Amino acid sequence: MSEAIPSPHDEATPLLDPKGQSKLRSILTLGGIGAVNLLANMAYSTLDPFFPQEAAKKKGGSADLEVGLIYGTFAAVIVVLAPLLGARVATIGPKFMLCAGVFLIGGSTFLFGFVAAIDSWTSFLVVCFLARAVQGCGTAAANTASWTIVATEFPDKMSTIFGVLETFTGLGFMIGPPLGGALYAARGFSLPFFVVGGNLLLCVAGLILTLPNTTRLTTQQQRRRRDDDDPSAWKLLKNIWMWMTLIALALAPGCLCMIEATLAAFLESAYQMKPATIGLLFLLCCAVYIISAPIVGRVADKWGTKRVIICGLFTAGLGDFLLAPSSLLAFLPEKQMWRLLLSSVIIAIGLAMTAVPTFSDMVQSSHRMGFEESIVLNGVVSGLWTSFYSIGEAVGPSIGGLITGKTDFRHSTTVFALTLAAHGCIYLILALCFRSRLK
Repeated sequence: MSEAIPSPHDEATPLLDPKGQSKLRSILTLGGIGAVNLLANMAYSTLDPFFPQEAAKKKGGSADLEVGLIYGTFAAVIVVLAPLLGARVATIGPKFMLCAGVFLIGGSTFLFGFVAAIDSWTSFLVVCFLARAVQGCGTAAANTASWTIVATEFPDKMSTIFGVLETFTGLGFMIGPPLGGALYAARGFSLPFFVVGGNLLLCVAGLILTLPNTTRLTTQQQRRRRDDDDPSAWKLLKNIWMWMTLIALALAPGCLCMIEATLAAFLESAYQMKPATIGLLFLLCCAVYIISAPIVGRVADKWGTKRVIICGLFTAGLGDFLLAPSSLLAFLPEKQMWRLLLSSVIIAIGLAMTAVPTFSDMVQSSHRMGFEESIVLNGVVSGLWTSFYSIGEAVGPSIGGLITGKTDFRHSTTVFALTLAAHGCIYLILALCFRSRLK
């Protein structure tokens, strides 16, 4: 590379001074991003307990297909938009992109509360699709900007900070459904969206007032950039190590969303569990993930990201094998509560080990390709990370539902367990062949 891309610290004021970091500014930054993660994931999940039933009432019959497409629109928008935003975050500015994204999430969530007043099924469907698509646009912008800030300002402890912020993500998914159900029961369809959407809009004001100005490329820096020197998603995807990490990243939410989509029906039929008990099992998984994520991040920064990712793939695969249990473990009794609980804990820990270190590992792989640390690189990596995470969220439940529908839940978990283990083996073999990369 003939001319390195200027470091964001060259001609702009960094979010944190590495030689004398302000604890207050660090707390404000992490607190702001943590609040965004919490509220954005609450906005995503708060409608789960009641929206399918409301949609069925509007249609006058089953609306499972339409509800599934509405949910899928969210992930599809993120998959397409995140890499494009990642390529532009350095020029737009992470703080502006973050605030704009949160505004879109909050505004679309708030407006979602008015769809109950629409009588026409077609109009109701169109507005729901549009609101969910705008919510996906906001989420793509907010996530891309958030991880760009983390990578730029905490380059030496990315996995640790990432793990801490993932606790807010888990809390959002944990709090969203029960809060939405409670508000729906108290005041009807609109209140959950007004409460969560309103808090997101207030969060925008808080971010503007408290989040320090983040680095971005100045006009002079943009003129000095060369297209052949710039990191891009296409250039990063030419690297085998980037693909290994991205596939692992997609498998983590894919496995989790597959379980969320298919486990409840299995537990009702095999264990005669009531919905409340099933809900407690999901809460257990969320709690274990929340607790383990910051620990995993700390370990990954100390021990090496690839080691933790590989161990996570095998751990999550083992949990999937034991969950039903797998059709390959037919000698094990089917109905054992202790094994169900243990496998759920193992899966949650394994998925944390697989997902949390991936962002830091992608940045490290980019550096090995010759790209210097810069806000441009961090933005591109953030966009790719956000896109592939959403690919897993979209594809996982679709494949899991298809396999479960054609066969049963035991075969579905077997397929995912074998996929996780196979990718872990390939990753391990490559890492052992190039031992310098096993870190």
